[in-house]
Amino acid sequence: MGSDGHLTPRMTEDLRPRAVGGSEDYGYVAEGPVSYVAVGSGEGVLGFLWASDAEDAAGFEPRGGAGDAAFNAAVAWAGLLRECRAKGLDPTQALAELSRDGGDEAIGRAVPGTLGQAPTLTALREAP
Repeated sequence: MGSDGHLTPRMTEDLRPRAVGGSEDYGYVAEGPVSYVAVGSGEGVLGFLWASDAEDAAGFEPRGGAGDAAFNAAVAWAGLLRECRAKGLDPTQALAELSRDGGDEAIGRAVPGTLGQAPTLTALREAP
């Protein structure tokens, strides 16, 4: 309170954080076609890195049969996608960059020759 009994501005200022600029992540859902690449390691295919410019969405879809390694890789790929978003890349640009230069032995790398299109993200999830 101020000396005259009134609240000072700093006592009433709204201090809640506000987002500035765009989202730090791509969208997580795509209803239309998605581009994808298989991501594999010594343990086989861990999942699929996918992107849709039309829906400003991208992500990593772990293969259920790949177990914990796939779900652990999903966390790391989400971080790499976040870095691409911060650089201002469109989802398919991020897919291309990460297919070329992303990953390592622990989280897998893009499997050469697996770039493809799926009619929907749901169809990609149901892929063997």
